[in-house]
Amino acid sequence: MKKALRIAARALLTCAFAFFLTIFIGEMLSETNLTLKSIPFDLWVVLGLFALMLIGYFICFKKTLVGALVIMAGALGCAAFMLIRGGLDDLDAAAIFGLPFTIPALVLILNRP
Repeated sequence: MKKALRIAARALLTCAFAFFLTIFIGEMLSETNLTLKSIPFDLWVVLGLFALMLIGYFICFKKTLVGALVIMAGALGCAAFMLIRGGLDDLDAAAIFGLPFTIPALVLILNRP
């Protein structure tokens, strides 16, 4: 049962990464005259946190607990950044950017081998 939950959590993480990657690529392709210097600082922070979560995703295949904690740190950091940036008005954005990664990370932590 624990192995099935770990597989399901990794599948959910794969779907979440694919979803957000599609959004990021679509958003960048829709911008005209986009250069690295024209990308806003806020987006760099979010991309950095997503890179951290992606690193944790690959780590969790070898060391489940360490990878899940890295994913959790990135997800909570992303949610906190949304709240700091927009206050409580961005609570929905914090949930949208944090929960799809926090919940599978918790499943991995609670069902580690």
